[in-house]
Amino acid sequence: MGFYNLTSRRPQHLLDILELGYNVMYNDVDMVWLQDPFKYLQGGHDVYFMDDMTAIKPLNHSHGLPTSRNGVTYVCSCMIFLRCTSGAKLLLKKWVEEIRTQPWSNTEAKKPHDQPAFNRALHKTTHQVDVYLLPQSAFPSGGLYFKNKKWVNETNGKHVIVHNNYIVGYNQKLKRFQDFGLWLVDDFSHESPLGKLE
Repeated sequence: MGFYNLTSRRPQHLLDILELGYNVMYNDVDMVWLQDPFKYLQGGHDVYFMDDMTAIKPLNHSHGLPTSRNGVTYVCSCMIFLRCTSGAKLLLKKWVEEIRTQPWSNTEAKKPHDQPAFNRALHKTTHQVDVYLLPQSAFPSGGLYFKNKKWVNETNGKHVIVHNNYIVGYNQKLKRFQDFGLWLVDDFSHESPLGKLE
């Protein structure tokens, strides 16, 4: 339940930062940056995010809110850029509300998760928030990047942030990053100027 307890508080923390007048870039810790993502965050959209789907999209796919599964979005809450706008604040308020009122906020649930609440909030604020779906070729899910070598080769050089999802567990994620040459931490990561960190 620790992961859910952490992520369920995320929208309120993000909203608090927006209320201070700042834009916010959030991403999960199981992601690797291969290029500067900020060149993709241009324009005046309220919210930028990546898709969590594994189906291959055309390189020039729509950047609007995608729909699937009974017309409800399946967007990943793993990487979000929010501008300090009324639209972004509205989305976060709705996300907080969805977490508090929906059954997935029940800590007795087998796999509680805040991502369905994020997608419900997106769906409920569709015409009030200016959203932008980032290019799949630049921001792929782990379910696509790590499982489709042909696609990775065809989109080589375009990858910006890769999410190591569709796998569970620290050791499994670390091994997969290492196997794909994406573990970029050097052998001295546990040392400081004061000596080895224990």
